[in-house]
Amino acid sequence: MRMNFNIRRYVFTGLLLLTPVLFAVTASFVVAREWTMTVDGTTAKINGEFIKVEDDEVHLDLGAVKTTVKMNQLSSEDRAFVLQKIDDASKAKSEPKTATESAKTADTEKPAESEEESTPFDDVNVTPEMFTKIKAAAEQGDADAQSILAMCYLVGKGTTQNKDEGLKWLIKAAKNGEKNAIEICEKLEVDLEESAKSEDDLDDLNYTPLVLKGHTSGLESAVFSPDGKKVVTASSDETARIFDAETGKELRQLNGHNYFVCCASFSPDGKKVVTASNKTARIWDAETGKELRQLNGHTDDVRSASFSPDGKKVVTASTDKTARIWDAETGKELRQLKGHTSWVRSASFSPDDKKVVTASEDETARIWDAETGKELILL
Repeated sequence: MRMNFNIRRYVFTGLLLLTPVLFAVTASFVVAREWTMTVDGTTAKINGEFIKVEDDEVHLDLGAVKTTVKMNQLSSEDRAFVLQKIDDASKAKSEPKTATESAKTADTEKPAESEEESTPFDDVNVTPEMFTKIKAAAEQGDADAQSILAMCYLVGKGTTQNKDEGLKWLIKAAKNGEKNAIEICEKLEVDLEESAKSEDDLDDLNYTPLVLKGHTSGLESAVFSPDGKKVVTASSDETARIFDAETGKELRQLNGHNYFVCCASFSPDGKKVVTASNKTARIWDAETGKELRQLNGHTDDVRSASFSPDGKKVVTASTDKTARIWDAETGKELRQLKGHTSWVRSASFSPDDKKVVTASEDETARIWDAETGKELILL
């Protein structure tokens, strides 16, 4: 979703009311006034000139003495006065010149066509720390913070200018009922209903995938645990590893194979992992990473290994042209499934544990009786 518009023309003048709290403002004035302020619990009226506002501090010239007070030490009337002066000064910067002034400017300097209007937001300094706090509040659903965050992105305050991201947050604020955001969307002719899909598209573009790092060579497989909270990977670096699926943190390394690990998968209850490598399959404790038992018997590389739905058996497939069924508790071989004429690439149980299906380089798949090892169907 990209729009060509001068967003600065519609900056929130209402954000000025938040500047004593959120932003560091710098502005200078000379105004004779009687000020009412409270310092150390004492309220007093003092005649003086208002010189400067900087970082939420008001600098006053009292003649023989110059003093500085915090904005919140001023009376509400004086605070409103200061903010109004900031607003007036900012607006003055952006007011169009008279014809005479314009003519004088034209004689001396031709303004760049791309020059943008000055706005009240130009006098606001958003530090990276402030930006982080504003964004955190916006992500929690605070509509006012979403409006401010939108402006930060749109005019590049506290972050790199990003009009697409700014418009996305502007729409979020408007949908949450923030009046300034609604008004700006109307001026920009943004259809909030139609924008939903485009906003989702932007979210997709800005999405950063979670990367599971740690292996030192290529990966052969990656599988979620049954509860979706973990991922187990198998690699040609001769290890399998378990990762936290939410954070990407490596939780466990399964070390023991002396050849690349072809595959790894969880048991149905998520408590164990089975891996396949070289001529063996191994069963591991998923919590501790401890090897529980080895499944030995194949005469060539084991290409796949997986648990039965009840978790009591494991079926393996091998380049020795066989698949085999094992007791997951004892590691004892229960059955050999013979019939393929080339490598068996994969094998898995049916949902009811009663059958096994295998796939082979001989261009066939076969279904077997898991109890007897008898071939039932040639596919």
